[in-house]
Amino acid sequence: MAKNTKFLRYGITLTVLGIVYMFLYSGLQNDQINIIQGFSAWDGNATMAPMTVGNFACILLTFIYGTLFIKFGVRKTMIPVMLLSALGCLGIALANGLRVNSGEGNYGLYFGSLLLVRCACMILQMGGFMLVANWFIRFRGRIMGIVTVGSPLFSVIGTAGMSNVIEKNFGGDYRPFYVGIAVLTVLVALVTWLLLKDTTEEAGLYPDGADRAPASEGVSDEVTLTVGEVLASKKGWQLIISFGAFQFIINACMASMVVRLLR
Repeated sequence: MAKNTKFLRYGITLTVLGIVYMFLYSGLQNDQINIIQGFSAWDGNATMAPMTVGNFACILLTFIYGTLFIKFGVRKTMIPVMLLSALGCLGIALANGLRVNSGEGNYGLYFGSLLLVRCACMILQMGGFMLVANWFIRFRGRIMGIVTVGSPLFSVIGTAGMSNVIEKNFGGDYRPFYVGIAVLTVLVALVTWLLLKDTTEEAGLYPDGADRAPASEGVSDEVTLTVGEVLASKKGWQLIISFGAFQFIINACMASMVVRLLR
């Protein structure tokens, strides 16, 4: 019973943090550009350029982050990259470039900061999914379904809500929004480090809160799958193409959703 209570504590923490991961990921990966375009003095092409470059860079980063998860662990990879994302948010705020400030700003700083955020924020989704996969087997699908609620939650609440707050309370200045996101990201990174473990074994537990290891984990052979082996695998490419297509469609639809609907 004590072990199940301990697992429940970790499970609830992971689920709540998973929702926050997906909320931040959705906002920083894509939906934030709707907020920027609504208040930026730079034209649409200039505003979108860092996101476009970042989308291509993330194709390679997917393999890099996955490799780092295996070599160093999920949290040890996630937390530094999350802090880089927070740094990028502060850079966007410092770059200014707001319409209410007559367009004065540093476009180079804006480009580099938004590119950094786009490339770093994907660690939230990848890390969140891997932690759920490590902690759950029988209930993995259910928990995945719960944590992914965070993504549409930002699209429904975050984009419209923050745009409204920025317009009415900050006079068209989105810099407090980015400072707030930076602080929130740092806090989430701290909580991740203090309250989570990469695997159930690190916490002295078993997946799903069971009292014994699952049969599939009876073999102690270490996983040695490499990026090259993944790229040489037919199933690997099927997964890459199908998931990539989903992400491409989502990004294309959501990147300028608010701006398009308001015209």
